[in-house]
Amino acid sequence: MKNLDIEYKPSSALNNLSQTEEAKALWEYLCSPESLIRMETATYLRKPALEPFSPHLRTKFEFFRAETTEKSSFDRYKQLAGSMTRQVMEALGYEHEKSSVNVLTGEVFKTASRYKKPE
Repeated sequence: MKNLDIEYKPSSALNNLSQTEEAKALWEYLCSPESLIRMETATYLRKPALEPFSPHLRTKFEFFRAETTEKSSFDRYKQLAGSMTRQVMEALGYEHEKSSVNVLTGEVFKTASRYKKPE
């Protein structure tokens, strides 16, 4: 399996943040084969696509460590990850099913979106 080769198209609210090197690295990570497998497995289990990511994001990206990152920056990167995940899932053929689904594990996300295959 190879990286998903699509271009991230940010909303106007996330445009400036999406141009940073950190955001580009996050996009590359979310498009990696290991991330795609995590998202699809979580979705298959009817969990939010971002649910399995907290420990990996905290290890890989300093801005996902709430204890060392300013809250407003931490929250913006979580929004960015959610926006990016939506585009990845749509590129994989999934559709948005529900917002604000509780994330049961992890230290980064409290809620995230769940996806499903169209019927």
